[in-house]
Amino acid sequence: LAKGRVRPGSIVDIARSSVGVAVRAGGAAPDISTDEKFKRLLLDAESIVYPDPAKGSLGGNYLARLIIQWGIADQLKPKTQLVDGGAPTAHVIADGKAQFGINQIAEMRPVPGLVFLAPLPPILTNKIVMSAAILVGAQEPKAAAAWISFISSPDAAPVIKTHGMEPVEGL
Repeated sequence: LAKGRVRPGSIVDIARSSVGVAVRAGGAAPDISTDEKFKRLLLDAESIVYPDPAKGSLGGNYLARLIIQWGIADQLKPKTQLVDGGAPTAHVIADGKAQFGINQIAEMRPVPGLVFLAPLPPILTNKIVMSAAILVGAQEPKAAAAWISFISSPDAAPVIKTHGMEPVEGL
């Protein structure tokens, strides 16, 4: 909105996505059910992979802000690989090139050979909100509004859940 690219009043929150932690199938699956246990996992891990925040990854940006907030960024830097996105993160884990990977579950889920650690700690659960909006320059704003109406409707909720996300409350 600040740059005038989005039509005012057209933003609709569609789904919430959790940042997940994955290991290679057959690997150790430690308990990360609390924020402190997740932080300990990061500090004790031999290697970590996640999407490069500089390339726009929502999951990568969320994790980068969290580790800075926790004051552990310098400790993690030597054992961290940054990659181009969710699928590359998942492939690095599945190929055994990193002990743990962290990104949005929805982006890693399609890659075989992973196990997602659960339950997630509160700090990772449903923290990324996926929204849709109509751009000011949209050639078909009525069609865009109809599409947004559909993907934010209860009819779309099962598909959103299938992709590892939760519909925004009310769906």
